[in-house]
Amino acid sequence: MSDIERCAGCGAPLQFVNNQVWLAGGVIAQANDREHRMVLIESDNLDPLFRGMEEIIGIPLERIIIETKRRASREYIGRIIPPQVKESVRKKEMSLDPLIEAVNVIGFVMGYGKSSVVGYRFENDDEDYVTDRKSVV
Repeated sequence: MSDIERCAGCGAPLQFVNNQVWLAGGVIAQANDREHRMVLIESDNLDPLFRGMEEIIGIPLERIIIETKRRASREYIGRIIPPQVKESVRKKEMSLDPLIEAVNVIGFVMGYGKSSVVGYRFENDDEDYVTDRKSVV
C-alpha cells in the first residue's frame, strides 16, 4: 500500500481524490452523490470532552460512538459499491475478500492507518462481522 498514486496538484491519494469532489466553502462530498458529505476530523482532542460527558451522564459513550461511526461507514461504502457487486456478494457468487481489501485501501488512503484482516463471518445475518488489525504507518 505504500506506493499509492497521488494527485500531482495536492498530493492526496488519487483513489480518494477521484471518489470525492470539493465544493464551494471547502465541503467534501462523494462524487457520485453530492448530498453525501464527508467529514474529516482529528478526534484525539475530543477524548477529554467525551470523558467529561460520560462523568456527567454516568454511562460510557464508546459503544454509541462506535455504532455511529459504523453506520456512517456502512452508508459511505454502500454508496460506492455498485449494486451488481453487492448482489453478487449476497448470492455468494463473489468473495467478500476483494471488497474487504478495497475498504482497507480506502481507509489507508483516508489516513485511518494500515489494516489487515484477522477474520470474518459472512452468512447474511446479524452475527456477521469483520475483524481487522490496524497499525499506524
